Amino acid sequence: MAVLRHEKSCGAIVLRRDKKDASRRFLLVIRQYHGGPASFPKGHVEDGETERETAVREVFEETAVKIKIERDFRQIITYSPTKGVEKDVVYFIAETEQLHLRPRHGEIAEAFWVDTRYAVKILEHENDRCLLRKALEYIKNEEENALFAGK
Repeated sequence: MAVLRHEKSCGAIVLRRDKKDASRRFLLVIRQYHGGPASFPKGHVEDGETERETAVREVFEETAVKIKIERDFRQIITYSPTKGVEKDVVYFIAETEQLHLRPRHGEIAEAFWVDTRYAVKILEHENDRCLLRKALEYIKNEEENALFAGK
């Protein structure tokens, strides 16, 4: 029986409100320069970091976007990126008001803001689409609860 090597990364579903129409925009990245699937920013946990610290650092390193993680949303996606490797990626919902992006040269080919409908279309991996659905449901429930609480 082969022993699996375990890896752990953390990332964020980063959103910002469009100032013109208050709609949500999500931050997506494309890692390969020859094209490839869009995904949420993420990266490996470094020694001594918390999961949230890793997510904040990785989003900034990959896109130059400063984020805040203030919600309790935390989802784990587990998959095998290569034979013999099992990887957990922990995602949080984060927010920013920052519009401008600067993809990290040599690591990120593109970084861009998309609305919800386009995000659903461009995310190729079912894990990412499922993650976005869970985040949207969490945000919807949070907003409804705030409405009923009179906030």
